[in-house]
Amino acid sequence: MVVVVAMLAIAVQALAGGSGDERSRPTAHRLLAGPLSAASADAIDRIDRAAAVERYARIGLPVYCGAGRKPWVALTLDDGPWPLSPQFLNLLSREKVPVTVFRVGRNIPGREQYVLAERNLGWDSGSHTQNHPPLASLSARDQRDEITKGENASTRVLGRAPRLFRPPYESHNATTDKLVRDRHMVQVLWNVDTQDALGVPTKTIADRAIQGLKPGSIILMHEVKPNTLAALPTIIREIRKRGLTPVTVSQMLAGDGPSESQLRKGFDGCPIDLTPGKAAS
Repeated sequence: MVVVVAMLAIAVQALAGGSGDERSRPTAHRLLAGPLSAASADAIDRIDRAAAVERYARIGLPVYCGAGRKPWVALTLDDGPWPLSPQFLNLLSREKVPVTVFRVGRNIPGREQYVLAERNLGWDSGSHTQNHPPLASLSARDQRDEITKGENASTRVLGRAPRLFRPPYESHNATTDKLVRDRHMVQVLWNVDTQDALGVPTKTIADRAIQGLKPGSIILMHEVKPNTLAALPTIIREIRKRGLTPVTVSQMLAGDGPSESQLRKGFDGCPIDLTPGKAAS
């Protein structure tokens, strides 16, 4: 972080004219202070988020929620990209709500522009396997194949591997967990399931999400469901009404991440548990 700030300070001086005419420097500083301050903050945020993901990858335990000390919630969207993705992008970018997406590798070809647009908005990129199978039912070899191919599908577009992973249907076992650890990824589950994958009505999705709007919640939704898209404006209004801030999973890990003892409790380590049985998707 110190290096980033120092480099930006040097950039300010250089762009302001270096050792040139001192009379021009105050104006240059005023013009550059805003953009460079924002750039510095963004760079530091990215460094902090990357360091947090690395820290939780080393711990190697699934993440179900944040600590709940800060008024933060993380909205997550599974199964994209999809033809509905532009509508999710338009709504969430307009509302300035960052989310974390867990992509199915087979859905990426032909929709690369959606992946890049989500990246450019600062959303977290996560992998959700290549073909969306229940991993615990597969052999170790087939699990590795699914995880690797899903990861590679995002890497080909983004130029870097996703560091977050979500197992379809919440289906994972000791083999899955080891494969994720070995790839230095963080396995991200949730403590609030909106049940939108079951095709429930828009109001049910919104009510379920709103019931789970507690500090530290990670909320499961899907990028392929029109009822989820329709429910989002109501959910966003309620987030703001309650004085909560929507963040990505990596932001939550960096600024309000769970303790190791909390991780070991699974769902029971979360401030609220709205996960009725296994997830549908």
